[in-house]
Amino acid sequence: MVESIESTLLQNIIEQLPCHIYWMNRNNVYLGCNEAQAKDLGLQSKDKFIGRTNFDFHDTITAKKLDSINEFVMSTGKSYEVEENGYVLGEWKNCLTKKIALFDSLGKVVGLLGVSFDITAKKRLEELKIEELKNKIKAKEELYKIAREVSHDIASPVSALKAIEYIYKDKLEAPDLKMLSSAIKSIEDMAGKMLTKYRAVNESIETGKKEVVDDKVEGEYISLDVILPDIVENMKYSNNEANIEINREYKGDRPVFIKGECGKFLRMMTNLIKNAIEAVEQGEKAKIEVSYAVKDEEVEIKVKDNGKGMSQDMLEKIMRGEKVSTTKSYGYGIGMQQITGTIKSMEGQLLVRSKENKGTEFILNFKKVERPNHC
Repeated sequence: MVESIESTLLQNIIEQLPCHIYWMNRNNVYLGCNEAQAKDLGLQSKDKFIGRTNFDFHDTITAKKLDSINEFVMSTGKSYEVEENGYVLGEWKNCLTKKIALFDSLGKVVGLLGVSFDITAKKRLEELKIEELKNKIKAKEELYKIAREVSHDIASPVSALKAIEYIYKDKLEAPDLKMLSSAIKSIEDMAGKMLTKYRAVNESIETGKKEVVDDKVEGEYISLDVILPDIVENMKYSNNEANIEINREYKGDRPVFIKGECGKFLRMMTNLIKNAIEAVEQGEKAKIEVSYAVKDEEVEIKVKDNGKGMSQDMLEKIMRGEKVSTTKSYGYGIGMQQITGTIKSMEGQLLVRSKENKGTEFILNFKKVERPNHC
């Protein structure tokens, strides 16, 4: 009675396990299995499995191979683990199988126990990830080619701009000359950094080394006292209808520095101010306030506008770092990914406050760094 209860309990446990279980005698004849194994072989019940051999379920070559493995396990007493694959009832399957010898009370091998886990889905996922990685590598190779071509194409107009700058350096007003020089430098920096980044990606692909290019950079020392007024002046010059003001809310005498890639920071702030201008209703004068202040160990930069504001849905998308798709008349869509990407690469934080028909305020926080010795 006790043995019967124990046998039933053991059988119930075997049926609940998330794998295929089977056992055979010393002559490679199956003595039993769980329902999962029987179902996978197309049998109506596990009783139909008893007395069968591998030759009943597989082709001759596969059956001989399986019998050979089983014989190795039973003759040596060593366990065997292998990843198997093949067609089962017309469907391709991947299984992780472990086989161990069964011993009697005297230590004599009397058979074999096999346990198989279906890892078909897991293998498919791995294959998809490999395919995705290959596609990413291919895309990066294409990006490098494009970057190289764009940098080459930019070289000619930059040379022409430099020639114009040289010819008219004594004829242009100081603000105009400064604007032209700044534009030339920005274009050169942009092209150079783009080519450098994707050259590194391409080299890592060619050498087979793990890609070391990361959006996070040690960066340069960025003086907000220098760069922010320059950005504002350039934006004023190119948007003379807009009223753009800059305020240094930090009252100390010490210069304010943060660390990051200067070119990216410049484009980010330019995009923020440009978006703020474009967010203002047609017919209204844009009033943009740019300010920065030091708060404890952080630097806080604000860009505030008197534009349309944003819906709660768009605000939440920006805060989650999702892609924002919007019409140009609303602003905020242009360069938003570049803005959030730069903040992330500089390990900063972004807060956006906005009310529809009231305006928007972007608040950026970065870690303050001490003034470098060379400045």
